[in-house]
Amino acid sequence: MKKLFLFIFVFLISINLALALDVAVDLEHNLGDMVNAQISCVGDSVLQLKNPDGFLITVDQGDGNWIFNYNTNSDQTNGKYDVKVSCSDGETKTSSFCVDSPGCVVAPANVDESGSGDGDSGDSGSTSSSSNTGGSGGGCVTRWDCSAWSVCDTNLMQSRTCVDTSRCNRQLKVEERECGPCDESWICREWDSCVNGINTRDCIDQNECGTTMQKPQERKSCNAQESGYAPNQIVNDFGSDEFDFDEGGFDSFGSDDFGSQVTTSKKSFVDENLIFIIAIPLAIVFIVILIFLVLRMKKKNKPAYNLDELKTWIASERKMKTPDSHIKEILAKQTGWSHEEIEKTFNELAVNGQKN
Repeated sequence: MKKLFLFIFVFLISINLALALDVAVDLEHNLGDMVNAQISCVGDSVLQLKNPDGFLITVDQGDGNWIFNYNTNSDQTNGKYDVKVSCSDGETKTSSFCVDSPGCVVAPANVDESGSGDGDSGDSGSTSSSSNTGGSGGGCVTRWDCSAWSVCDTNLMQSRTCVDTSRCNRQLKVEERECGPCDESWICREWDSCVNGINTRDCIDQNECGTTMQKPQERKSCNAQESGYAPNQIVNDFGSDEFDFDEGGFDSFGSDDFGSQVTTSKKSFVDENLIFIIAIPLAIVFIVILIFLVLRMKKKNKPAYNLDELKTWIASERKMKTPDSHIKEILAKQTGWSHEEIEKTFNELAVNGQKN
């Protein structure tokens, strides 16, 4: 009975080992070689390949056991490349290989994701003091996870920040290294319309090198051909939708393909001021209607007068020798009687006077 349980236990362990995620790749390669990575995973898996500077080169996916092929001519950076594979069951592993940089991988080819570093020296796998804060072996194993290298500055230096994912060292580590001159990459707007025989445009270095050795023309005669360095890309405008600055310069151009031209239409005057074009006439119409209603209500609410009282008042004004023209003017301005009613009253008074 004990042998049966032992057999079942060994059998289950063997199955788990057989189903475990594995990423196998040769360590050393030269520029121009084809790299083959063999992936073994339960279900679907996603592969990410990063170059020595930490930039993502490509993403691929497969099912079960499959092979990823990569031509080292695709990215001619020398150093350690990281192949990160994530299984659908949540397991993740990273393998590394070297291109024209013998010995760049110090740790074993297959390492757990928590130990994946992003450097070209043996940071991952280095052991700190045996403080027994990390694992079951009595010593804490530092596993550094580093950001991408910054753009090469004017002092030909670049830096990155690393954090120990094992928390053996809780302080951030800043690494620096020498680098080559910054590669200018200029983005220019379309040429403006000809003004006084001159075309102008604006250009921006997407890598923010701070140098202008390869800056394209920003001013030329209208009939002259463009000369000097050509821009890497031509866009309609440097709008916020087209560019996004980060530590490494522009990181998006409205397209996944940096070589494709971004074409965004500029808003017309009508589009930019549409709300005012609609609101102003509506406001004027509203004010006119409001004035009309106020006048109409005022006319409806005119004071009501008795015709006999009007005649009596006119008679009293005449006794005071007030001219009829002045009486009519007072009635029109200070009472609610209309012009027709006033004339009608004067006519009746004239007829009655003749009868008397």
